[in-house]
Order: sequence, then C-alpha cells, then structure tokens
Amino acid sequence: MKIFSIGKTGKSGPQQPRREPAQRAARRTYQPGEREALLIGILRGTAPGGVQMHERYDAASDLEDFPSDEVTAALTEIASDAQEDETLVALCAESLAGIWIARGAVERDVLARLPPWGRREVEQRVARSAPELLTSQQDAVAEVGDRDGRTLR
Repeated sequence: MKIFSIGKTGKSGPQQPRREPAQRAARRTYQPGEREALLIGILRGTAPGGVQMHERYDAASDLEDFPSDEVTAALTEIASDAQEDETLVALCAESLAGIWIARGAVERDVLARLPPWGRREVEQRVARSAPELLTSQQDAVAEVGDRDGRTLR
C-alpha cells in the first residue's frame, strides 16, 4: 500500500505509512554501569559523533541519579574547572550537591576546589534540602572563602 501526499512544494510522492505504537523500536536496555559511562562521555564531550552543549547540560543533570565514585569524579572534574562553561559548572555542582545530600555528607576537599558560582549552587541546594550538612561543615565553608573567592582565614 502506497500513501501519497502533497507537500509544501505541491509535488506528490510516496510517504512512509505511520507506524503504530507496537511497531516502534523497543527501548534499549543498558548493562550495569553502561548508562553512567555514556553520560560521563557526553559530559566530558568525548562521546562518539560529537556532543552539543545542551547535551552536556542534560548529562550533568542526569548524572545525579548515579552516585558512584566514577560519576562524582567526572562531575568534580568539570565543576572544578573555572575555564569551563559557567552553566555546565553550576549544573555539575548542583548534581554533586544532590549526591552529597543523598550520602549525608559534603566532600570538603571538592567543595574547596569549586569556583565561586559552583560553591553557591552547592550551598543553596544543600541549604534547602539538608541544612544540617552545612552547619556541620561550617568551618570548611569558612576556609573555602566568601562568594568572591577571597579566603576568610
């Protein structure tokens, strides 16, 4: 059965029939750790076929759902790079904050390496969801510096 339609150009030609939901491709299943590895590659911009910035943004946000050491290392790598895109740094920092909230502890050494806008994202997210984590780490935040990056101690 051929279906013909007239497009914007006014020419008619064969058109693919619309597939029913049952005919659509099945979702791919991933092996343990495979999805995280793909998202880390996208975050770093090293995925095959190239990566656009909005895809890196999405990966930074999605990685919060995978609190492994490999994921936190990748998020830390990007979040602590002051030369990286500020939005990407902020999204990585926000995902790190989510992981730290789930783990019940903020990693002081990582927090100290974040640029001011990354620290701000962590502080705001943790303050909303688990303020006790900031209170217990008040000394570490004070040593990191104020929002302008000046060291307080």
